[in-house]
Formats: sequence, C-alpha cells, structure tokens
Amino acid sequence: MIKELKSSLFLIFLFLQFNLFAQRAENEQKYDLSNEDLSSIVNRFKEISKDKKLIKNQLGINFSVSLSKEVFYDLYFDNKNLYFYKNQMGLRERKRFLGSFEDQSEKFLKKTIQFKIPSNKDDLIRFEYKFDAAPINAKVRSFYDKHPFLSKVSEDDRDQVFFIFKKFEINWSDLIPVLKIKQIRQRLYISKDFIPYMTLTADSVEGDIDSSEKSIFLNELEVEINEVLYTQASLSEKKSMEHFSNSLLQKLTLGKIASDQNQLPKYNKVMDLFLKDNPKLELKLSQETNNHYAYIAIVIFLIIFFYLLFKKVKD
Repeated sequence: MIKELKSSLFLIFLFLQFNLFAQRAENEQKYDLSNEDLSSIVNRFKEISKDKKLIKNQLGINFSVSLSKEVFYDLYFDNKNLYFYKNQMGLRERKRFLGSFEDQSEKFLKKTIQFKIPSNKDDLIRFEYKFDAAPINAKVRSFYDKHPFLSKVSEDDRDQVFFIFKKFEINWSDLIPVLKIKQIRQRLYISKDFIPYMTLTADSVEGDIDSSEKSIFLNELEVEINEVLYTQASLSEKKSMEHFSNSLLQKLTLGKIASDQNQLPKYNKVMDLFLKDNPKLELKLSQETNNHYAYIAIVIFLIIFFYLLFKKVKD
C-alpha cells in the first residue's frame, strides 16, 4: 500500500513538474523566402534597428529593438517510420552560437533538448517541452548514456522525458538521428518596457542527411511572440499579443516581402524536399536502423561470449 502511494505521489510530482516547468506555448507566423527576399528582409532589419522614429511612431514609446546574429545546429531524431515527421512533431538537440556580422566567428551559448507538438486548434500555435542537455563528455553510467538520443539528455531530466514519451506512446528505444539542420539566424528582437516581447527572425537553412549526397537549402521568416510571456499570459493578454503580431509586418513595411505563409515546421519542410528528391529515403533509414540494432546485438553477443569463456577458463 505504501509502495503504491509513493509511486502515485511520484507520478503526481512528475505531472506537476511536467506541466508547470516543461510545457510552453509558442505562437509564430512562418513565411517562405527566396534568396532575394531574405537579403531584402535582413537589410530592412538593419534599417529598422537604427530608425528610432519608426519604432516610436509605429510600435510605441515603450518599445525598443536590437539586432542579433545567431547560428543554430540542430540534430533531429525520429524512428525508422518517420513518426514525428508524419505527425508534424519535432525532437531535436540544439546547439546555439552567437554569430558575428563582421566575420564567420561563432561563440557557443548553450545546448538544449526540445520536443515540439502541433496544436489541434491553431496552425500558429505549437507546444514545446525543453530539457537540459547532458554535459559535454559526460561519463557513461548506464545503458541510457549510450543511446543515440537519451545520451543527449541530462540524467536529471530523463524521468520527464520518459513520462512525456509514455503520454504520447513513443518508444524511446526506436529513436535514431535522422536530420541535421544548420540555421544562420539574423534576428530583430523587440522589447516592451525592456522585457523581450517579440522576435523577427530571417533564417538561412541548410539540411543534411547522412544517406543523401546533396544538401537542402531554404529561407524563412519567423514572427514569434516571446514564448514565456505568451505561455503565462491571460486569454485577453494573448489576444492583444496576437493582434500586435499580426500587424507587425505591415507596421515595419515588411508585408510585401513576406507574403508566402507556410506554417510547416522546418523539420517537415526540409524532409519534404529530401523525400521529393529521393522517395526511397525512408527505406534507407529503415535499413540503417536495422543495421544499428544488428551491431548492438553483435556487441552484446561478444560480451556474453567472452564472459562465459573467461569464466570457464577461470573454473
């Protein structure tokens, strides 16, 4: 009885932690851009960041903007049937770097693990769960530390991962690295009363898959409300933020450039192009997964074999 009570209390604790700390709602508009449009957007960002009169007149006296360049390296995981891709979900390890407008230098900022799922009601809204990443060169303490995905997650956050995967009926043992995406992100941060409020991001995206010889390139503009503020906001506050977001491109004279709205996640956009170019890619991923498990089986067999051999010689 006591054991069952402890187990129930632990699950309740996980549930509360899962809901209060891990889950965030993000609201973002996404637009596909040509190379020419991307260049125009970036130049406009630079103009806006220097135009205090425009910010005051169009946004308000309590708003300010700043310009930043960042580089993201994302590693996406899925199973051999591309379950996440087919359901517009995303599971990734993200390494974030601060870029430079002067050269190609990059300064490491942080590494995070993110799991995203779509909203059933609104294409603009997705829900995100963030987990701490395992430290670089972490010691191997268990089987999980050798798993392609779980080894990326800190030990303290793995119980949350298991809880969430169980909720969505995801088998963690099937997960393999599928896609690498590099994003050069030129961003216009908008603050209200010195608090981050909204971000405009012009992305130059490069996608790579180990089993494909060619890379995929695309460009995108994102208009995103600060996810922490949006998650914590009341319904009326959310409506106010959404109204501001919907009018932002017109206020900053970007509406004519960003007109091709496409709410698909980047993982889906890049994978769509890979699969269009190579329809047999899914089969290749399946074969690679089978080879991976075959390798693990051989290693386990050899460990058992040499253990029994050593034991026999010792006896």
